[in-house]
Parts: sequence; C-alpha cells; structure tokens
Amino acid sequence: MTADLDPSTTQVQWVQEVYTLVFAALLMVWGTTSDRLGRRRVLAAGLVVFMVASVLCAFAPSGTWLIAARALQGVGGSMILPTTLALLNATFRGPERGIAFAVWGSTIGSMAAVGPVLGGWLTSSFSWHWAFWINVPFGIAVVVLLYASVRESRQHETDRFTDWLGAGASVLGFGLLVFALIEGRSYGWWTATDDAPLTLGQLSPIPLFLLAAAIVLALLVRWEKHRVEAGRSVLLDVTLFRIPTFANGNVTALTVSLGEFAPEDHPPPGSEERGRRERIQPDRPGRQLAPLLQRPRRTGSAGSAQSSRRGACERRRARRQQGRRGASGQDPARCPRSGAGRRSCGS
Repeated sequence: MTADLDPSTTQVQWVQEVYTLVFAALLMVWGTTSDRLGRRRVLAAGLVVFMVASVLCAFAPSGTWLIAARALQGVGGSMILPTTLALLNATFRGPERGIAFAVWGSTIGSMAAVGPVLGGWLTSSFSWHWAFWINVPFGIAVVVLLYASVRESRQHETDRFTDWLGAGASVLGFGLLVFALIEGRSYGWWTATDDAPLTLGQLSPIPLFLLAAAIVLALLVRWEKHRVEAGRSVLLDVTLFRIPTFANGNVTALTVSLGEFAPEDHPPPGSEERGRRERIQPDRPGRQLAPLLQRPRRTGSAGSAQSSRRGACERRRARRQQGRRGASGQDPARCPRSGAGRRSCGS
C-alpha cells in the first residue's frame, strides 16, 4: 500500500486511527437512533455503508482518499455494533440471552485477532486491495441472513427524539477524547514533541483537548439527567448507572477492552516508520496478535456454560416450587421459614 499510494507517516497513522475516532464519536448516536427507526433497518444500512466504504478504500488513488474512505467505514461500524447488541437483547430471553451475549463477545474478541491475520495474508499473497474487497461478500451474506432470520425490533413507546444538543455533545466530547488519546504520542502528553503539528510554546495541546473532553462529557451527563427528570427523550438514560449490575458490567467491559484491544489499536510510537524502513511483512503483526484468539474463546465458552448451568438450576428450582405448591396448596415463597406461621402453611 505504501508503495502504491506513497502516503506520509502521518497519513499511514490516520488510515488506522480515523476509523476509531469516527466510530467512537457516533456510537451512542446510532444506538439511540436504531431504537426509534428500527434496529434491523439501521444494521442493514450500516452494513451497506461499510461495504461501500470498503470498495472506496480498495479503489483509493491516494492516502487522503483512503483516509476519507476509512472515516466512512467508521460511520458504518458505529451503526453496526450497537444494533447487534440491541437485536440480541430483543431476540433472546432468559438463559439463552446470556449464551447469546457470550457467543457475541467471544466472536468479537476472536475476530479482532483473525482480522489482522487474514488482512496480512491477503496483502502478502495477493494485494492490499483484497484486505478491503473481502468485506463485500461477507457483508452481502450478512444482509441476506439478517432479513431472512431476524425480525425487526424497536422501542414503540419512545417519544420523538429531540435531544439534538445531547447528540452533538456526545460526538464532540468523545471525538475530543479519542483524538487526544490517539495523538498524545505524536503531540506529546505534556511537553510538545519536536515534530508536533501544533504547539502552545513548549507545551502540547493534548491536555487542553482532554480537559475540553472532560468538561463536555460532564455537561452531557448533567444535561441527560435533567432531561430524564423532565420526562423528555434522551440520548442516554444516565440513571441506568445507578443499577449496580449495569454499572459494574460497563466497567468490566471497559477494562477488558483496554487490555485486549489497546495493543492492536495503538502500536508503539514510530512503529509505522519502522515497518516501512525494515519492510516488515504485512502478516507479521497479525501473527503476533494470534494469541488473542484463545482468551476470548475460552471466556466466551465459560460464559455460555455458566449461563446454561444457571438456567438449568433456575428451571429445576421453579419445578420444585410448583410441585410443593401443588402438594400443599400453598405458595412456598409466601410461607415463613420458621416459627408458628410455618405450621399454618402446611409444613
């Protein structure tokens, strides 16, 4: 790719990172939009956008074109991810829901390692264009299966979405945050580097970006809380974080993502230039990431097994309670566990 397009070092870096920036900035917006327009519809639209962007990437005549096409891929990706989770939540019930989420998580984690391996092999064996062409047949197959086997779902009780200020604040806040985290190594985290594109004297602008992101996101939380209390439509119902399982689940997912995907999404500083200078084979990074395959597969399998065991225990407990209720004519859940009241319940 570098031989065909002759991109600068900065362009090579942004080919990868612009996707992450756009994806993170639009994730919440598309998640809320899909609840109203229909999750299957938004997922199908996201797949089409992603495939079109992949074709544009394959035909890219320059580094600037490729960066713009990768940004469009980020738009498609931000439409795909939240709708898949919402469709799982709407389609499955009880223990099957836990199994479905475990399979989803293990698949996502495994593909994070399979993608670089497959892309590197296609680039080494054929051409870098095939690293993008491969998305088209898979995308078409998913769209066909989506309409053949998944029913449409949406939140029918929701009001018309009016929280455009919250949507804009979400895009701005997460965009600033992701930009600062991505560019911190290039600009410098506190003191500006020698080749920083923008400086504040000898200081880096990254702390200002982080501060601005924190302020915008803090205002977003207050704004969303205010709209919830007023009974108006919101981008995110922040009161959900008062539920311990919801809050702890998000913290766990964040921790796992930081440990699992940070080495892939943020290689060491200068790695792009080193790869160009030493002519590192395209499939080498993928082979180094291959051990990531084992961890999500094991955790996903463990989650599926645990969900199955828990579901089986709940079903056995329900049958026992129904049997006791049928034998005594009383609901055991309503009977005291000890004392005289227990005898009056027939035990």
